[in-house]
Amino acid sequence: MNLVEKDFILDGITYRFRIYQDTFMDSPREWDNLGTIVYDHPRYILGDIEGGPEDVPENSVRINIYAYEHGGIALSTSPFSDPWDSGQVGIIYAEKWKILRDFNRKRISVKLIRQVMEVLESEVSVFNQYINGDVYGYSISRISECGCCGSQDEELIDSCTGFYGMDFEDNGMLSSIEEKYRESVKKITEDL
Repeated sequence: MNLVEKDFILDGITYRFRIYQDTFMDSPREWDNLGTIVYDHPRYILGDIEGGPEDVPENSVRINIYAYEHGGIALSTSPFSDPWDSGQVGIIYAEKWKILRDFNRKRISVKLIRQVMEVLESEVSVFNQYINGDVYGYSISRISECGCCGSQDEELIDSCTGFYGMDFEDNGMLSSIEEKYRESVKKITEDL
């Protein structure tokens, strides 16, 4: 399904720009993450390890994960205000050894713990985008028209997938587009 499909003209050539939902993305839990998610849910896989608080190592930085279920599921590191359709479903944690290794430090400071918490919150946010299909791709095609019959032909010029979130400037989509097309595409995405 295309969320956007717009033509633009650049140097007298017509191009078609599309943004579509990326349905073939890998789970961000398969990436090299700082955190590990322990979850307990009867119907969904919401992390890395099915279990409970007893499965979280003692010397770790941890944040509770909450879910809101009502026709879908949303994850957050802050509780939702609906006591009937929401509650804690897991914990994301980072072990001390991994923190020291990934941040190239010898000891853990308060400042480092804040940085780790930001990374863990970001991992939950990205995972939430993944489970809700909030991941996109784009394509740019050159459009040519047959002089005899008027039918259109498309030649794929550029495409990329794996952009998380609808802010196309913030998620890196605009910066990944070849500079030649970027300003035209930016005008298209500003209206979204």
